[in-house]
Parts: sequence; structure tokens; C-alpha cells
Amino acid sequence: AQLSEAVTVTCMNWTVTDASTHEITLETTGLQPNKPFELWREVDNKYECAIDKTNAVVCDGAPTANPPAYFQLKNITKDQLVADSGGRAVITQVTSYTTHEVNHFFYAVQGVASQDVVGDSDNQALKLSTFVPKTSGNNCTSIYWDPEGVVLDAISLEPIIGAAVTLQDSAKNNVPTKPGIINPFITKDSGHFSFYVPDGTYFLTANKSGYRFPLTQAESAELGARIPTTLYSNLYTGDPIIQINGIVEHRDVPLFPENGQVPASSLPKITNVSIHRVSTNQGSDQLIIGLVSHPLSHIYVYSGLKQIAETTANKYGQFILSISPLLFDQDRPLELIAEKIDFTAPKNTTILDKVLAKKQNLRGTPVQIYPVPDYIEGYAMQSGTPAPFAQIRISIPGMNRTLFTVQTDESGFVKIPSSLLPPVQFDITTSDKTGNQTATFTTATFIQQNSDYLKNNKVNVFDSSTASLSKPDSPVISIDPKTSPEFAKPQYQATPAAKTVNQNSTTRSLLITIMLLLGIASILGTLAYIKKRSVNSEPLDTI
Repeated sequence: AQLSEAVTVTCMNWTVTDASTHEITLETTGLQPNKPFELWREVDNKYECAIDKTNAVVCDGAPTANPPAYFQLKNITKDQLVADSGGRAVITQVTSYTTHEVNHFFYAVQGVASQDVVGDSDNQALKLSTFVPKTSGNNCTSIYWDPEGVVLDAISLEPIIGAAVTLQDSAKNNVPTKPGIINPFITKDSGHFSFYVPDGTYFLTANKSGYRFPLTQAESAELGARIPTTLYSNLYTGDPIIQINGIVEHRDVPLFPENGQVPASSLPKITNVSIHRVSTNQGSDQLIIGLVSHPLSHIYVYSGLKQIAETTANKYGQFILSISPLLFDQDRPLELIAEKIDFTAPKNTTILDKVLAKKQNLRGTPVQIYPVPDYIEGYAMQSGTPAPFAQIRISIPGMNRTLFTVQTDESGFVKIPSSLLPPVQFDITTSDKTGNQTATFTTATFIQQNSDYLKNNKVNVFDSSTASLSKPDSPVISIDPKTSPEFAKPQYQATPAAKTVNQNSTTRSLLITIMLLLGIASILGTLAYIKKRSVNSEPLDTI
């Protein structure tokens, strides 16, 4: 086969180094020695390339953060992004900032020399060097710059939307807005606020029409006795906040409704969610990572009318789910629904009380998310009919990267193995024999177009073990030297604490075993972050 240059896209390991500037270190081993690579991040399901210390974009023709300085290499230039002679890369002083709470994922893109992939053997796939997160195994994991406080209603204990939180210095003068500080900070669905500041003494004020701040000493004492310790902590009533040695000073700010103000009550909202295809010992699962506005909310996952999984968000609203392709219908999107907890309800409730509580409107608007196929098999359609000898390009939306191009056979059939496909959502573009683009569509559309074929042949594109053995993989006809990566399956070694339902006992036992034996890594990653929020080891220099 013809030698070509392709590109690997891999997840990176991160370590928080200086939270006052949202600074992290990224590192890995296993890269191609002495070769350059690009640095990307994913936030809000959008891909952004870093800029270097001279403000030059480190990826060719790629989108950056807005403004670009929100994702920047602070101490090196583009030409210094090169793996060492041992295939190791360490990038220090990387700033990754967003103005709102969101998961951050980091990727490296590096060219590797390999043979074109033709046929269905995984041995013919390009080698993928895997970034191994120290705390969670071989898996795409996120850093979550979560805000360092919540404005809450002192009666309903729910987050308050639209409160203005103002940061003041030691003289009680308002701190000016600058990178890392939006002052005042207007809370959104989660009631969260954050200020990333250097050491010093600070004060907070909070304002919302119909509410009073601060609470009286008696009100604060009563609230402290009533509030669950797993929900809010360090209730703030106006005392000075002393920031020392970068230790985070977390404060939750209660406001008291008065003058007829109805206590805050809003439905939970899933504010951020992403999905990745990850590999387990049994095949590929779908890993969902998200944020919900109300802490400790229950998260339910449905495929059609069937509930297939559930979990509980932590006190920061973060949740993780891993779902087997055996549980969902490939013709439908997954639907996530958040259900908040009424913390004002009596603790000693009867069964009838619980049944009645279920009927209350505690659930938010469902959010749909489409799983990431494990492989592609079916017919490429143009104007409703199969397209023989058409070119099929695979690309990642927003990344300005065409991964590779394959060609359908004389009947318009296309088959792409898992080793070629990215672990994130991708688009499919068809072109005619001359290369003229005819259509671009999502994987969900491809599955819908091939619904009858998949059903009749018992093919599930989310489970590569169901692939048709009688049909060969489509030939790769072009690989762009700069823009065409090939992917090995990301190895997932962790199953979050989530329950799946309607499974047979064998599958349930297997998943539980994986949870117990392999879940430690992912859980350690989450717990390590939460632990760092403690007074002695907080990683973020924020209040």
C-alpha cells in the first residue's frame, strides 16, 4: 500500500498548577519522537485551538477561543510543540478559561507515518499513542473549573437565577473587571459565581430584587441547622474573605426573600453535556459527562419510553454515566432528564408522601444527545438513492478537519471500521465521482436512512461485533497529510456510579464487576478534584 502521513487525535492528561490564572500542565508519553503536534480543547461541544505566547495559532486554519487568550500557551511558541526523543511531551503554563462552568477536554493532534488502511483488520490501523490520565485510566477526562460559590434562597434552598454578586477589595471598593474576574457576576441557572483572584482580603455583596442580604445572625443559625451538609457549606454573611497561598475560599451566599417575594423555585436544567465513545473489555460504551443546575439532582436516561440508566449529580452538579449499546435503540437519540430534590420536604415521609411527591413537577426539560457510532455500515444516499463509487468524507464538526475519505462500492455500500473513527461526534459528507460535494449529514441521519438495512441484517453500528463479516471495509482513497487523523479505540477503564435498568442478570453482574474493579480510577479522579477543594489542598486560586 502507498505510504502516507496521517494524524492521531488523542486525549491529554492535565494537572492544575496555578488556579489564579486557570493554569494547567498537560503531558503524555507514547508520541512519535521528535515530531510536532497541535493542541486543542473541547468546551460546550466546540473545538478550539490554542495560541502560543506570541499569540500565533498553533493549528493550521483552526478556530480559537473567544477571545483567543482564554486558551493559550504562556511560555512557549508553536514551533516548540514537539515530542522529545522518547516520545514524551510536557506543556506547562497552559491557560484554559471559560466565563461559565463547563467541562474542559484536551487533545493533541500529531502526524504519524503509516500505511493506508485497506480491509477489515485492526492490525492495519494506524497506531494511536494514548494520553493516559494519571487518575482515571486511558480515557477522555475533563477538568471542571467550577465556580466557587452558589447564591441560594434561604427558604427553598434552591439556586437563585439573576443575582448580582460583586467582589470588593479590603477597602470595600469594587474590584474592576479583568480576565478571570467579571464583576459583578450575574448568576445563571445554577446560581454559581466565581472570581479568580490573587492572594488578599476580599468581601462579597449579593443583590436580587425581592431579597435581602446579609441574613441576620439568628437567620443564619437557623439556616445552618436546617441545611444538608452535603448541599451547601461556608454560608457567607459579609465577613472578610482572606485568600492565602492560593487556597480556595468557597462561600455559598444565602439571600432571604422578603416583602412578599415567593421563594425561588425553578426546574432543573442540564446546562452542559458531552458524549464520547469509549472501549471496555466487552466492546464500546457511551460515556456521558454533564452538568445540571440543581445540586444532587437525579439524572435519568431514556431510549424512547424505556429508562436505561440513572445516576445522581454531585453537589457541584456534575454527573457521569456509562451506557452499554445493548441498552439503547440505535434509531433513537438518548434522552436525559434531570429531577431535582425538594430539600424542604419533611424527612420522615410515608410511602404515600413519596408517591405524591413523584407527581410534583420536579423534572426539567429533556435533553437529547446522539450516541457516537462504533463503526459505519450501510448505504451512502444521494437524493434518496444509494450512490455508487461516491466519495465519503469523515470530519469533526467545528474542527475544520477532514479525517479521511473512503469510496463506496458499485452498489453505494460503505463500511468504516472502528479504528478509523473518532471517539466524538462526526459528520459524513458525500461527493460524486468527480469530487463535487453533494450532501453533509450527521451519523443520526445516516442511521435513519439505513434503518431497514440495519434491522434486516441485525447490524448495530454502536456494537462492532455485529458487523457483517461478508462485506469488506471501504477502501481509503485519500489521507490529507495535515488534517486526516486515524483513531484507535480509546480505552475506558472506569464505570461511574450509575444504575442501569432492564438488563438481564448476566449483563448486570458484568457491569457491576467492571464498576467495582475498574471504576476506581475514574472515581479517584473525581474525588481527587473534590478533595482538593478542602482548605489544605484546594487546586483553584479562586473565591
